[in-house]
Amino acid sequence: MIDSKRIGSAAALAVLLVAGPVAAAGPVDARLDAAKAAMMGDPGAALTLSTQALALAKADAGPRRDQEIAAAQWLQGEALLRLDRPDEAAPVIAAGLAVAAAKAPDSKLHGDLVMTQAALEAARGQVQLALRDFQAAYRIFGKAGHPRGQAVALQNIGSIYQDAHDYEKVLHYYAQSAEAYPADQLLQLSAANNIGNALMDGEQYGRAVVEFERGRKIAHAMGSPQLEARITANQAIAEVHGGHPDAAWRLIGAADALLRPLPDARDARRSVMKATVQVELARGHPKAAAALLDPLFAGVDLKTTGPDYVDLHAAAYKTYKQLGQTELSLAHLEAFKRLDDQAQTLAASTNAALMAAQFDSANQASRIAALKAGQLERDVKLARARNLIAAVLLAAAALAVAALAAAVVGVRRGRNLARAANERLRQANQALAKAVRARTEFLAATSHEMRTPLNGILGMTEVVLAQPDLDPALRDRVAVVGAGARTMRALVDDILDLARLETDGVTLNRAAFDLPGLGREAARLWSDEAAAKGLALTCDFSQAPARIVEDPGRLRQILFALLSNAVKFTDRGTVSLSASVRQDPDGERLVLQVADTGPGVPPDKLAEVFEPFGQVDSSRTRTHGGAGLGLAICRRLADAMGGEIRLDSVVGRGTTATVELPLHRAGAAPPVAAPGRLGDCAVLFCDPNPLSRSVIAGVLRPKVRELTALAGLPDALDAAQGQRFDLALVEAAELGDAPEARLAALAALREALAPAPVAVLLPQAAEGLDGEAEAALLSAGAALVVRKPVTAAGLVEALGGLLETRAADERDARTVATV
Repeated sequence: MIDSKRIGSAAALAVLLVAGPVAAAGPVDARLDAAKAAMMGDPGAALTLSTQALALAKADAGPRRDQEIAAAQWLQGEALLRLDRPDEAAPVIAAGLAVAAAKAPDSKLHGDLVMTQAALEAARGQVQLALRDFQAAYRIFGKAGHPRGQAVALQNIGSIYQDAHDYEKVLHYYAQSAEAYPADQLLQLSAANNIGNALMDGEQYGRAVVEFERGRKIAHAMGSPQLEARITANQAIAEVHGGHPDAAWRLIGAADALLRPLPDARDARRSVMKATVQVELARGHPKAAAALLDPLFAGVDLKTTGPDYVDLHAAAYKTYKQLGQTELSLAHLEAFKRLDDQAQTLAASTNAALMAAQFDSANQASRIAALKAGQLERDVKLARARNLIAAVLLAAAALAVAALAAAVVGVRRGRNLARAANERLRQANQALAKAVRARTEFLAATSHEMRTPLNGILGMTEVVLAQPDLDPALRDRVAVVGAGARTMRALVDDILDLARLETDGVTLNRAAFDLPGLGREAARLWSDEAAAKGLALTCDFSQAPARIVEDPGRLRQILFALLSNAVKFTDRGTVSLSASVRQDPDGERLVLQVADTGPGVPPDKLAEVFEPFGQVDSSRTRTHGGAGLGLAICRRLADAMGGEIRLDSVVGRGTTATVELPLHRAGAAPPVAAPGRLGDCAVLFCDPNPLSRSVIAGVLRPKVRELTALAGLPDALDAAQGQRFDLALVEAAELGDAPEARLAALAALREALAPAPVAVLLPQAAEGLDGEAEAALLSAGAALVVRKPVTAAGLVEALGGLLETRAADERDARTVATV
């Protein structure tokens, strides 16, 4: 559904910018002018004035009676829309539109009523109708010679695409709006602010700052400190998101200075306060942010807030979480999730409606093309029949030469008609291809929008399952929901991948990477599921080169799909992943194989399983699930990389999937500099206590680039084999009780993670652990020992200080080496 508040705002702009003063100063005109003046500030008064104007117009017998009635009904409809009474507005707008279309077609008044009709359709969620009528209003204003009306219509069209998160079209229409009528400062200001907001939604913060700066200059030239302060606040938010909190703070100071002399600028001050909350939070001042949040949410029910509170809820959640006010933080998180889900639903429905309109248009074009092609074939047959009759009649004339000439002419005409028919058939095929592409794009867009709510379900189930005091029965039910959501997301991901491949083809991003590491990582992702089924999952890359040049993301996608099938369809035995090199006349070939001891694939199905939605049989689909897209995607990716994929299978004994690719070896990896900030680190955290692990993981996850939380030291050692970490944090209890065992475990972990530093969490008064234990850990290679209990802030500060110290030491070492 379209954001009616934004459309209504644009419609109000149409009232002020498109509607000019009505000629003559009679009683009807006086009330119409008064209604226009009251529309923005007091729509209730505007409704009363327009109703009075309608009664006077109906009693008037003058030549302008019909136009006065239509103008009064237009303003009535506008006022009812602004009062959120669309059902009452509908018949009034329809009556006025009928009069304007009949008595004053293609006039400014006609365009105003069509624009209001589109706003009504947008408020009701009728996206396709609203888009059609905004476009119609644009054309009518063009015929009437009113570029301001055209500019407002373009902004309304951009608002529809902004609700669909199609920011490229949003920027296109807002830019067109600014160009359509550059003389109007208020319209230019609106365009600059809307373009800035669209760029922020698209995460283009640098460009957004430029647009807001342009809006500030326009507001300053207009002499409107309130508008200038509002846009300055928006610019501060863009600077915060762009990573420039100091610049944002200077902008907040400028906005406060603009509003300080104005006693009645309540709404503008509230906008600046909202921006200040985000700036204070970015500057690391959660207490200052909380002090601003209290008056902003005073008397506000968090369960009923509207879309304009979504960013404020997000900031409140982060603020209260940092201050340790868990209950209040969760309340704002729930409010933010509610509004975010509403926004995603709005974007999904709007995008689907726009795609459906595009698909319907393409379908209609293809049907028309098919009908034309059929008619063309009939015309060709008729033409050939006519040529034959002409030839027979000419032959009967007993003039052989004339008959021959007629035959030649007939053959030429038939050949020309056949050529024309072929050309039109080719055009018809192109139209049909466009319809198929529109279908594929519609499928891709719908699948993409489904992922957002599924990710929300998965995120909330993980939050619920992380609560240690959760009722066991409820935990089981939530786990079932999470498992179902994960299955659904996998299906949606496959559909989205296939749609993207059909629409855009395969784009490869080749780079040098660690091949054995990628293989171990792919195998590790399926190790838990394999172990749960009692399968032995092995990974052998001993015969493979250490580093190659290829697209690691696409190669990981292929291995993930093949391992998924192998683990899914194998009930007992083994699953193995291996890599080797084969010499070929054209060069070296990399051979990747995934073998299993599953039920196998019948010979007559080996080709079918590589087709989209291909399955071995329906019963297996119902038992194991899946859409039958994995192997189809793998084949397309392998073909794009210049390789091939095949299956070798024996029913009852198992299947081996083989992928062969051209091998491009890479040199040794360059040394990687240690990060100097905690936020840039991939952190490995190991703690056997599930409650403590959950709490500390919750503290660290928002502070680091990536966090892997594991229960045991063996799991940590396995993870270190398949992934590079920048820092490790381990609970001392997991290293063992005996001093010798503890130091040996620490040494093994340091060797596996090198050159990443290892920090140890050491209980303050644990039995057998004293100051000598801390010294022993440090001497054994621990980079840092953190005594427990420790606050969240203290832990983050200690780890950050460790990284800063190591980065400084590394820079000093490089400086000395250079000298």
